[in-house]
Amino acid sequence: MMPWLTDDYGNASSVHARGRRARNAVEQARETVAALLSVEPDNVVFTSGGTEANNQVILSHVSARADAGLILSRVEHDAVLAPVLAAERRGHPVTWLSPDAHGGVAPPAACAPGHMVSLMAVNNETGVRNQDPGSGDGLYHSDAVQAAAWYDLGGLVSRCAYVTLSAHKLGGPKGVGAVVTGPGAELHPLLRGGGQERDRRSGTENVAAIAGFARAFALVSEERDEISARVRSLREHLWEGLADALGDRIHRTTPSAPRKSAPHILHTVFLDADGCGLDGEMLILGLDMEGVQVSAGAACSSGSMKPSHVLMAIGMQPDIARGAVRFSLGRDTTIQDIEHTLSAVSRVARRMA
Repeated sequence: MMPWLTDDYGNASSVHARGRRARNAVEQARETVAALLSVEPDNVVFTSGGTEANNQVILSHVSARADAGLILSRVEHDAVLAPVLAAERRGHPVTWLSPDAHGGVAPPAACAPGHMVSLMAVNNETGVRNQDPGSGDGLYHSDAVQAAAWYDLGGLVSRCAYVTLSAHKLGGPKGVGAVVTGPGAELHPLLRGGGQERDRRSGTENVAAIAGFARAFALVSEERDEISARVRSLREHLWEGLADALGDRIHRTTPSAPRKSAPHILHTVFLDADGCGLDGEMLILGLDMEGVQVSAGAACSSGSMKPSHVLMAIGMQPDIARGAVRFSLGRDTTIQDIEHTLSAVSRVARRMA
């Protein structure tokens, strides 16, 4: 990223030398992302992140026709739920699918004409992995933000009209993402005024971030299988240690079967002696003082400390959900990190129980 933050700071829409170099960097990044997903470069539209990408997909769909409908569940990310609920208020038909106890959602057997199914590939709170859509004629959108670092998305992309990504979940910079379009996709601009991204997303391109996105994606793809296996092993070691230390004072929401959960998320619920959830805010602050950083729900909204909409959707009672804690592992997590976490959790949870 550094050349585009220093000497080659040109605007990618300018025709002078610095601008041409910036344009070349953007297009090379587009080609890299496209090749990793087995699509044409024209199918990759850069955005400011997953939130914008999801909003653009939903709003593009419902703007195409007055009766455009949506099929999804209430465990989707807020960046999908919010525009869907806004569309529902404007009269667009919405069908709500029921999630299982882990937050998993099966795609419907059929999709009515004019409707789009939107199902996240991996739930950002529970880590459950959803089944890819089938090969039918339906229009599908997959929020793959939590999946891209851990799975080859080529098959998913080939079966979806839209797949949305965010670079920071790949180890890239914050503030950049993409919509990847497929067969049947119509992508209308959410932002207008400059005509960038082939009139699909106006705004001066963040050249450095786009270059960082592509490089991070390439690095992740080279090491994906090895890192996924190592992180999954660490995740299971963490769970076994927590279960041994706390027994029935901790429950696991994330599925244990490898094919049903992404390797990097462990969602748990800490309970007191009466079977109610511990005070999640105090638990998080106590762990933070021990050098362990965890979340209660989605990272972008966990500061509110209100019950997670995902946990409410899977039927967890609020007095239980208040004890929810999500542990997120990454490519740099070590066994020493896990052992330190186990020691810290044991101290903090027993002090609170």
